[in-house]
Order: sequence, then C-alpha cells, then structure tokens
Amino acid sequence: TAPASGLLGNTAAVSSTTVSESSAANNTASVSTRVVDAVNDTGAVTFNQGATFTILANDTVGGAAATTSNATLPTITNAGGLTGLSVNASGQLVLAASALNLPGTYTVTYRICDATLTTACDDATIAITVTPAAADLAVTKAQRAGTSGTFQTTALSVVQGSVVQYQIVVTNNGPSAVTNVPFTDAVPANLTGLSVVSATGTGTTCTASFTGSTLNGSFSGASGTSCTVTIQGTATTTGTFTNTASVTAPSGITDATTGNNTASVNTTVTPAADLAIDKSGPVAVGSGGTVSYTIRVWNN
Repeated sequence: TAPASGLLGNTAAVSSTTVSESSAANNTASVSTRVVDAVNDTGAVTFNQGATFTILANDTVGGAAATTSNATLPTITNAGGLTGLSVNASGQLVLAASALNLPGTYTVTYRICDATLTTACDDATIAITVTPAAADLAVTKAQRAGTSGTFQTTALSVVQGSVVQYQIVVTNNGPSAVTNVPFTDAVPANLTGLSVVSATGTGTTCTASFTGSTLNGSFSGASGTSCTVTIQGTATTTGTFTNTASVTAPSGITDATTGNNTASVNTTVTPAADLAIDKSGPVAVGSGGTVSYTIRVWNN
C-alpha cells in the first residue's frame, strides 16, 4: 500500500550461499515510486461574483509541490451543483459569476495525475461556500395630475375623469450589483385604463408591465444605478386611496435596510359635474304687466 504522500522506495537483493560472486555490485536493484497526493481544500465567494482557487497549492507529487510540470491539469469529476466551473492553464479552479449559484456550500471533486504515468491519480475536494451579497434596495414614489409638470410625493387631489401619473424609482444603493430584482405596484381600482408610459435606467436593465391592475417590474444594475418607471391611469371612482410600490431582494441578496423597500402616496378623486343653466322669458311686456321667466338648471 502506497503511503499518503512522498516517495515509495523499494529494493530487491540477491545472494548465494553456495557460490562465490565475481561482482556483488549488481546484486541489488531499487525503484522509487512517486506518490500523487491531492489534499482537500476550502474556499469562499460572494454570490453572483467570480473567483479563482489555487487547488494545487497543497497537493504533492513524489513529495514535491504539485505543478503543471509534474502533474496533469486538475480534472473536475463532480461540480457539486455549481455552474460555471473550469480549470485554467495554471491548474487553478475558476468559478464564473452566476446568479444560478445561490448561497450555500458546494463540494467540488477534482483529480490530478502524475505527468508521466497518467494512470497514477488521486482525488480531492474543495468545499466552496457561496455567501450572500449585500445590497440596500430602495423605492420611491411620486405622482402628478396630467401628463406634464412636477411629480410630488405629497397628497394629490384630482377631479374625476382626470389622468393621473405615478413615477416609481427603484435604486440599488450597493455595495453589490443586483440581478432580476422584482418590484410591484398594485394600483387601486379607482384608476382604470392603466398603462406603462416609460421604463428607463442608465447602465441597467429596467422593465415593467401590467397584469390586470398590478405592475410587475424587474431591475438589474451595479451599485448606484436605478430604474425609473412612469405609469398612468384615469381617475374614474371618487374617494381617497393609497397607492404603494415595493421592492424585494432576490435570492442571494441580503438587504439589511428594509425600511426603504416600500413607498406610498395618497390620491383623492373628487366628483366632477358639468352644470348648465338657461333662462327664457318674453321679449317685451306692457307697462305694469306681469313678467314670467323660466329658469332651467341641469347636470350634464
């Protein structure tokens, strides 16, 4: 049985008790066998970020540090559930950034072999821990009557039948980049004819659409980027209602500051009426005569 590591030396000898040797120099023969020893490793990476692991650092071939000269390049025999693993020309294990690798610990198995005798191999593992990334996600909401003018975060009063626009801004305050951050806005039934006017962002992915009266959006971007969505509808039902937008950290992201994950505005819709009046009466009357006028008032 080979030792765990190092060199395995073995010597054979021959001798005779009945004859005299003319030369004893060739009565022994030795071989030295290199032991390939792959040693388990550990590593860590932040969610949705890439990393490089020097897995040969503690491996040996014949007692010497394993290199790409005395050992084959490591072969990944079991990725352990990770996506985006490869081995570079220096024998390092490379993990590409991927949102598919959710936080947790993954055990990757690899194999190295002797560079000369490639059937002499050993396996080892590296336990890679993916830790959650941190990002402070925030949302703000503002509103205005009509399709122009300044958006306001304070209460708004509009006349029934008016167009109302809302502006939703989702921001990644960092420090980590985020991918596919979901945000929603369930618009109350007081507004109908809902539509997305625009969805824009600089250096980001920013999309939004309505399913019924609920706005569903997605935002991806580095620290400091934001996604701005403008929606509108027609105020058809009177009363005061609250409209709230919210953003949620996706899997793999820890948002320690959740107090800024929702934003609301209050809108009051007042009744609208088209009142009309007319009046009729005689065009002339005699002196001292009685005059009658007819007045009509109605609501269109």
